[in-house]
Amino acid sequence: HTKSVTALKYSSDGCLLASASADQTCGICDVNNGKNVATLNGRHTEGLNDVEWLSNRYIATASDDKNIIVWDIEKGAAISTLSGHQNFVTSLSSHPSQSLLLSGSEDETIRVWDIRSTGSCVCTVPAHSEPVTSVQFHPSGWDMLSSSYDGLLRVWDARNGACRRTIQHENQTPIAHATYSPNGRYILTNALDSTLRLIRPLAGESGPKEGPRGTYRCAVGRTSEMKRFTGHVSTRFASPSLFIPGSNGTLDENDREGQIASIEDSQEPQSKKKQKGRSNLGDRDLVVSGSEDGGIYMWDLNTQKVEAVLEEHQGHILALDYNPAQKMLASGGGGQDFSFNIWAHYS
Repeated sequence: HTKSVTALKYSSDGCLLASASADQTCGICDVNNGKNVATLNGRHTEGLNDVEWLSNRYIATASDDKNIIVWDIEKGAAISTLSGHQNFVTSLSSHPSQSLLLSGSEDETIRVWDIRSTGSCVCTVPAHSEPVTSVQFHPSGWDMLSSSYDGLLRVWDARNGACRRTIQHENQTPIAHATYSPNGRYILTNALDSTLRLIRPLAGESGPKEGPRGTYRCAVGRTSEMKRFTGHVSTRFASPSLFIPGSNGTLDENDREGQIASIEDSQEPQSKKKQKGRSNLGDRDLVVSGSEDGGIYMWDLNTQKVEAVLEEHQGHILALDYNPAQKMLASGGGGQDFSFNIWAHYS
């Protein structure tokens, strides 16, 4: 790439890695041999912000040109353009059934697209009062999560776009990124106060309420903030964060009942000590985030301690993804760092 790598996504089988860039291109590489499989370009007129696999053959890219383009990897060609957003498209998420695509935009809306049949927008939700920074379908497919610079998380009904819950962030600090845990029980937020927060939405007032002109007012739901992770720098950019499930952990996507000890139950205090390289972390659940100092920070989920800081990039980290099939972490840099790295996660 000739500009910043803005997003990285592994295919569901873990064999391919897609890299989106501000240079308006998306590259596809073979994870096993590192060879370039395809370069998707010529359709977007502005830089890319996100990329999402729709299957092992089809992929979608989101751009500052306000469009989403669906590509056929085997043909190396665009097959459809999804238009409708009025500002930069910032984030994408594919439904577990691979029939729907969720998008978020700086126009403060989220949209749901039917990508299996018509390719049309089936739902538009005025979701926030500031740009939407991330969107994600719940692993079950029933809910949708959105985060925004307005300091709010919102959970939406994937069937009709009704708001299930609004979660107000502490001091309404702008939220750069949010993601569900693999088992769907928790939400990890990355705010622009250099703090990750692990939260658990609690039962309570969460149903949609009818608002003016057929819109919905979100009920403010209760949450339990379980843990905080600090040490990285996040004050300007939408650095991503993610979970890496450990072999003896509680985050496996098939373990819907997995429990995490509350913040009060942690046995060791938070540590900000940097450690180059890595220790034997394969059996523990990890929280991982990019940082504006060029590091990739890895915390033990239960103790909240910084266990490792991976330092190779020269600029802030804009892209992260984990490949559970081959235990690989991919990272992409911003600034003058136009590369992406692949890290082996040893167990």
